Amino acid sequence: MTAQQDQNAALTRVRQFQWLLLFRITVILIFLGGTFLFFFREGLLWTSPHLFPLYGLALFSFIHALLSSVFLRRTRRFRLFVQLQVVWDLVFVAFLIHFSGGINSFFSFAYILLIVSYSFFLDRRELLLCASGASILYGSMLDLQYYGYLDFLQATPASSIPLSEVVYAVFLNVSAYYITALLGGALVSRLNRSESALEKKEIDYKELERLNRSILYSISSGLMLINNAGRIRLLNAAAERITGYQLKEVYDTLLVDLFPEFEAFDGGFKLVKRGECRILSKSCQEIWLGYNSTLIKHPQEGHLSLLIAFQDLTELKLSEERLQQSARMVAVGQLAAGLAHEIRNPLASISGTIQLLLENRSIPATDMRLMELTMREVRRLNTLLTDFLVYARPAPLRCSAVSGEQIVESLLLLVDADERFREIKIDCSSVSHETFSLDKEKICQALWNLLLNAAAALHYRGTIAITFDPGKAQIRVEDNGPGIPPEIKQRIFEPFFTTKDAGTGLGLATVFTIMQAHHGQITVAGRPGGGTRMIMEF
Repeated sequence: MTAQQDQNAALTRVRQFQWLLLFRITVILIFLGGTFLFFFREGLLWTSPHLFPLYGLALFSFIHALLSSVFLRRTRRFRLFVQLQVVWDLVFVAFLIHFSGGINSFFSFAYILLIVSYSFFLDRRELLLCASGASILYGSMLDLQYYGYLDFLQATPASSIPLSEVVYAVFLNVSAYYITALLGGALVSRLNRSESALEKKEIDYKELERLNRSILYSISSGLMLINNAGRIRLLNAAAERITGYQLKEVYDTLLVDLFPEFEAFDGGFKLVKRGECRILSKSCQEIWLGYNSTLIKHPQEGHLSLLIAFQDLTELKLSEERLQQSARMVAVGQLAAGLAHEIRNPLASISGTIQLLLENRSIPATDMRLMELTMREVRRLNTLLTDFLVYARPAPLRCSAVSGEQIVESLLLLVDADERFREIKIDCSSVSHETFSLDKEKICQALWNLLLNAAAALHYRGTIAITFDPGKAQIRVEDNGPGIPPEIKQRIFEPFFTTKDAGTGLGLATVFTIMQAHHGQITVAGRPGGGTRMIMEF
């Protein structure tokens, strides 16, 4: 046992002995009160000399109880204090029996009550000593009374009582005292063992409860407990971290109100072995979850609850999408490279032929305009093929230490020369002075494509912010436009996918390829207050 447990046990025994003192005073009042009433019914008066000893016993018992209560709070030797109380009670009961009739007294059983009372505070050996003391005092008192040595104390004369009756009374009471001591010692010993075993079991249960609670709150999977009314009763630490909600915020909230995506409760419990759903966290962030549900029966309350265990699959889903997107783009890129070469050769022939025809001045003006239009479309198609080859077969990287200021400076030169950015504000206040190891030309190309898309989303009127974060190895481009609809968010990096009337669908696909070449990734996210945030992570 620990020192704290020893101290608690000592305080408990002191409180128990206080109750014993109160019980003793109550019993004395009952016994002496009954004795007084008996004597009064026999014709004795209040002032009868036979009652003076009982008055004295009552007075001494109250004084002793008062002093014992005072010293009990101050004593540090509790065991010695109890032993002294035993001696006092043995002597007190002897006087009580003597002054209430000796062999004819009704209080000979008081020693039995005394032994039983102290069996909670004494061990078996001490109880036998207590029974021996009671036997000696009781037997000696009857012997002295029988031979008339206590007549001066006004004891009831016993000379008229046969010796055999005296011996029988002594034998009967002494046997009762020892039997009570033996039984009391055995029962209290068993009680102490039971209490010790119960205390150990309680300690084991507490340790098991702490262990279970520790496992519950340290497990990496989110756990949520639902009662049979569909209300949330428990969230562990992982569930709070994944959803963003604290248990005190959602306790007793209906599951269908907070997370309707969980198909685990629809008026009754539903067992789900392997389910997936998308929920909104407290910060309105979309999270992919994989979950299963299990029925739990309370051992005490008896009714059932539903335990939902779930894991955050958001990163896994994003990785899967990136892998699928990479696979699609690799396949498209290989096909595009072959087609580009096959288409470029005929375009070169067409371009050369038209140039030769344009040199003939005898061609009518109408035909001349048609050939110039054809030549312009050939150049546009050739530019498209060039962009396509850049996407499908990018040139090797030429990385160097480049600061954010250098990249932004190059971008601003392009912005200033483009009429489409005349009513757009470029916010570069968060540009870092630290350097990145990048291919400046390709990163500028990627950022320029992102700026063009952001400007188109803003309808060429609004604010675009460029942020360099070396700590997270990120470059972010944000706009305050309407944002990207969820239904097309997964396709924006696919080649030839565009929402513009005159777009080629290769701008963001090229950005994706450049980021792959840098062993990084680009992700799209919403922006607080509306808009789109493109995050380039290296």
